[in-house]
Amino acid sequence: MIIRDIIKMKGSSVFSISPQGAVSEALGIMVKNDIGSLVVLDAGGGLAGMLTFREILKALDARKGDLAGLRVKDIMTEKPVCGSPEDSLESLRETMNHNRLLKSYIKNWPEEPVKRES
Repeated sequence: MIIRDIIKMKGSSVFSISPQGAVSEALGIMVKNDIGSLVVLDAGGGLAGMLTFREILKALDARKGDLAGLRVKDIMTEKPVCGSPEDSLESLRETMNHNRLLKSYIKNWPEEPVKRES
């Protein structure tokens, strides 16, 4: 099975936030939509990074539970490992295991544009 098949079954909605967004806002989007990560998009709509619950939990621990004033850019993963719709499930699993990832960004393909939601 390839990743494209999974995306077709799952849907292609992607939730995003800007690097300047508040981490507390990002957390709210994740909770409201029952998701574990957000794609971080720059002003031009390009990939700036990825934010997962893992980064938020680390920040909460380091800051003793205080997220006030913390921006997404301060804790996001820059240059996240990306997959392709044509990757096999096994290939993506190996990449994620090797890089100790819980989430991976799959680059979009032109014929099926990603619906970005915030």
